[in-house]
Amino acid sequence: MFDEVDLQHFFDVEYLDRKKIKWAGFYLSEHTEEIGKEGDSKKITVEKSMNPNEINEVLVLAQLKNHYLSVQKEGDFNYFRGYLKGFDDSGITIGLKTIAYEDIRHIEIIDLKKW
Repeated sequence: MFDEVDLQHFFDVEYLDRKKIKWAGFYLSEHTEEIGKEGDSKKITVEKSMNPNEINEVLVLAQLKNHYLSVQKEGDFNYFRGYLKGFDDSGITIGLKTIAYEDIRHIEIIDLKKW
């Protein structure tokens, strides 16, 4: 058989441990299903277009109560989330992002749960 010196030499010099790579094949089917569901839930949904009066109502309420907002822009349908920092004739500022009024497709107040 092998003596301790030969074994130590084998593990120190010859054996290449693949570390995390060797565990990549050990996902259970339940895990892969959950990963697939997470990917599906991250798809962007196109919200209904709001008229200027509806947008204005949400903005007034957000300003008065300092609510957290989610804004979907026209065209790219990405969401911008944050607190209403300010507004002027050209648009609104959420966080560091300024969005023109005509670019707002949908806006809603997000209820942040405290834990």
